[in-house]
Amino acid sequence: MLIIQYALLLSVGIITYYLGFYNFEKFIKKSGLKFLAFFTLIIFNYLIAFGVVLGKLERIHSWFVFTSPQKVIASSLSLLNFETLFLVLFFGSAFNVLYFLLKRRFNVR
Repeated sequence: MLIIQYALLLSVGIITYYLGFYNFEKFIKKSGLKFLAFFTLIIFNYLIAFGVVLGKLERIHSWFVFTSPQKVIASSLSLLNFETLFLVLFFGSAFNVLYFLLKRRFNVR
């Protein structure tokens, strides 16, 4: 039963990530940054990966950016080492591959 729940949550997470990021891509292209859209998407995926690592290792939640930004900055600076940068590169690369594969799969331009 737990496998079904995890599979459902994973599917919903991937779908919502793709739909949200695709809308972000459309916004970038409409704003006149069409030539920078590809690089902007790649950079934002790595920023998302840093947020995932920050949340996983330091237990920082997204609302802390607004409620206690000092804690977010301190935690971000404490994570600047080889192991966490490797995790950010790994997750960022995985997010980029996932997004562009899904985009290609659904033939979205």
